[in-house]
Amino acid sequence: MELTFTHNADVAVENNPEIQFANGSTKLTFTIPAGSTEAVFAGNLPDAAFQAGTVAGAIQLKVTLQEGSGNVTAAPPQVVHLNRSAPVINDVSINRTATGFEVAVIGHSTTRSLLKGHLCLCR
Repeated sequence: MELTFTHNADVAVENNPEIQFANGSTKLTFTIPAGSTEAVFAGNLPDAAFQAGTVAGAIQLKVTLQEGSGNVTAAPPQVVHLNRSAPVINDVSINRTATGFEVAVIGHSTTRSLLKGHLCLCR
């Protein structure tokens, strides 16, 4: 069986450490031995933890069943979509400096294509 993550961002994120399975990759293979109910992950990983970060994409599960000496492909792959969404601002802080102030904005864009924002210091 295989789990894969394929991004749907405008900017490539293949090597982004925030988007990966527990093995450090966007692909994770595992088996469930005959007579068992527990998965055995490649590389002796203890589990299949996944960190998707804030990137749009799809997680796909491909299942291949093995019977005797031949392989039988099961149902079509199952897919979970992490949809694109509008950029989000999670936090804004203003800090005084010796010469003025500093504004810190923390947020994310699921498409990774946000180029700029506008700040209005209004009264």
